Amino acid sequence: MSNKVPELPKTSQKHREKSSVLYGRLLKEYVLHYKFRLIAAIVFMIIGAITTSATAFLMKPIVDEVFFEKNPEIVLFTTIAVVFIFTLRGFSTFGQAYFMQWVGNRVVADIQRDLFRKLIFADLAWFHENSTGQLISRFVYDTNLLRLGSTQALVVFTKDSLTAIFLIGSLFYYDWKMALIIFVALPPGAIAIRQVGKLARKASRRVLEQTGTFSTFLEEAFQGIRVIKAYSHEEQMRLKGDKEIEHRFRYQFKAMRIQATSNPIVETISGVMIAFVIYYGASRVTAGETTPGTFFAFITAVMLAYQPIKSIAKIAPQIQNSLAAAQRIFDLLDLVDEVVEKPGATPLELHKGEVEFKSVGFGYGAEEPVLNNISLSIPAGKRVALVGPSGGGKSTILNLMPRFYDVSQGEILVDGQNVKDVTLKSLREKFALVSQDIFLFDDTIRANIGYGRDGATDEEIQSAAKAAAIHDFIVSLPEV
Repeated sequence: MSNKVPELPKTSQKHREKSSVLYGRLLKEYVLHYKFRLIAAIVFMIIGAITTSATAFLMKPIVDEVFFEKNPEIVLFTTIAVVFIFTLRGFSTFGQAYFMQWVGNRVVADIQRDLFRKLIFADLAWFHENSTGQLISRFVYDTNLLRLGSTQALVVFTKDSLTAIFLIGSLFYYDWKMALIIFVALPPGAIAIRQVGKLARKASRRVLEQTGTFSTFLEEAFQGIRVIKAYSHEEQMRLKGDKEIEHRFRYQFKAMRIQATSNPIVETISGVMIAFVIYYGASRVTAGETTPGTFFAFITAVMLAYQPIKSIAKIAPQIQNSLAAAQRIFDLLDLVDEVVEKPGATPLELHKGEVEFKSVGFGYGAEEPVLNNISLSIPAGKRVALVGPSGGGKSTILNLMPRFYDVSQGEILVDGQNVKDVTLKSLREKFALVSQDIFLFDDTIRANIGYGRDGATDEEIQSAAKAAAIHDFIVSLPEV
């Protein structure tokens, strides 16, 4: 099993878009469709940020008025205030989570819907060039990663940023000199986190690609299990499986290691910052320049601001993971089909059913042409057998008639009408294809027999089953 990931067609091979462009597109095309729920969530976030900041303000009266002034009225006030603040914070957290989770899951469902709609109408050639495992990986794994970028990032950058702003504002209220210490420490940390984010996006893209490769491997192994067992190749497949799993582990571990790099950066900077604040603040208390209550309120605000700042730092690499997934999703959504209807295409008018190839040439991509200057006529009502070696172009000729692919030269006519001049629906309705590949949909036997013939009656279904010599087998099944 090769570790090479099948490349997308050239129509989607474009420069990697900037993070701001990708995120802006994600917001504009999906997230902002639900702006009223987002506004409701943001209101709850603001309430949560205010209640968190209010906790720091309670420290000054608690320390100065209760412990030093022995004021009993303040005890009752602070007790009631704490109950009220924490209750309000609980309701705000629930409201924020309710609306943001709804938006996040709705956005994922919308992206999966658009992706399925896009691919179900994509060219057959595109499906032959891209494995099913890769596509399933993008539908399931990549779209779920987008939930982080579309909603959780908004939660962090809105709620945590507001909380940090309110708390830092309280720091300036209490002592602007001590507050400046924090601002001196923040820029170096922000720069370091930004660099970690760039590395995280690159690592995440590799994880996503390897996940697709692994999905392809599993698909081939399970679908081909009969062949594997027929030739006693279980051990060989086990070794390949071990190799694929090991590759995926290494990519995942590298991505997690890069994400974890933000932790020591944040912890170190925070430790230095808090140490300076404690030293400076304690010095002012001992010198009589400020009260113990003010100092404890300041320290409380610093400690409360630590968590939202840390969350913002941790979310940056995770957002890059989400944007790597967004790049892969938008690559698919931006696919340009090659087999398309001409403007003004008319329905195919079938009279006799004669098919004619005129100097047809065709090749798969940049490969050697499979058909070169082929001319043939298939009269109406006649049976024609195409005989030749494997790879000689027999299946290709069949695939060209209903325009699964388009000829590179020449033309194909049905009753004198060029297949490129008629609508795809009317063209394909006139063809009945019995493939050499056996495939059944996960549906009833009736639905499988009648597939492609909407409105087929029970009598027509039974006649088809009898013609295929499977009627007796069907009626013998227990749930028919």
